[in-house]
Amino acid sequence: MTYILLIIGFALLIKGADLFVNGSSNIAKLLRVPTILIGLTIVAFGTSSPEATVSIIAALKGNADVALGNVVGSNILNSTLIVGVTAFLYPLRVESETIRKEIPFALLASVALLILMSDIALQGSSSNLLTRSDGFILLLFLSIFMYYLIEIGLKSRKEKADEPVPEDIRWGKNILITILGLAAIIFGGDLVVDNGTTKKWQPESTGFGGEMGSWWRKKRPERLSRPQQSPSGLNRPNGRQDGCGQMWCVRIYRVCSGHPGRRSIKRCRRFGILVGCKKMEYNIITSR
Repeated sequence: MTYILLIIGFALLIKGADLFVNGSSNIAKLLRVPTILIGLTIVAFGTSSPEATVSIIAALKGNADVALGNVVGSNILNSTLIVGVTAFLYPLRVESETIRKEIPFALLASVALLILMSDIALQGSSSNLLTRSDGFILLLFLSIFMYYLIEIGLKSRKEKADEPVPEDIRWGKNILITILGLAAIIFGGDLVVDNGTTKKWQPESTGFGGEMGSWWRKKRPERLSRPQQSPSGLNRPNGRQDGCGQMWCVRIYRVCSGHPGRRSIKRCRRFGILVGCKKMEYNIITSR
């Protein structure tokens, strides 16, 4: 029965993310929000909502290893596999704003996580801890990035004030779809955490050792959303990915900081890999 509930939970996460992204994106179009901003915010939140929900619920229930493992695995795969496969299937245009501001901010957020987690190396502590004060620092990063997005949105909205809204988009229908999607995500995430963490696995498999084992199911909404967005205008490869990377890191770590978890220095090295992936992504894009 546990396996059945686990499968149902993953199915609800995937379908809920799809409904949430579609509904909220259409609402944004009704508000004349530019597609660039949709990719950086709504799609970034929506396609990452399955793993975000799983990690938040896991942290609140005391399973911080699940949340921390998801943060590292998710961001590494975002910067490598997701962007790589999408670029292979459909050439992606990278705008100058992405290179100058968004990618460096994503790299800075990753470096901040690495520094905040390296208590043993930097302070000589007996263990690596992520505290509530660290969470507030990361929330500050999120606030700065959100302010930047709001500025872009207000400017772009003025420029597109006269752009017609598609006739087939309705307020009531899309609000209902968005609410249903959000409910499915929350309920599915609760099922995944409750049934996934009750299995008789080794502790390592629910933390960083398990970060590569569950990514395929939880990354499916992101992989599906990429090719569909590219031809329709959301073709900034780092629009969704960088928005996801920054929001994902600071949101999940803010919640996890309420339940500080001990990390060995070996595990902290995974954050070094994450920083390296972000730097490699920036070098590849700027070299063209």
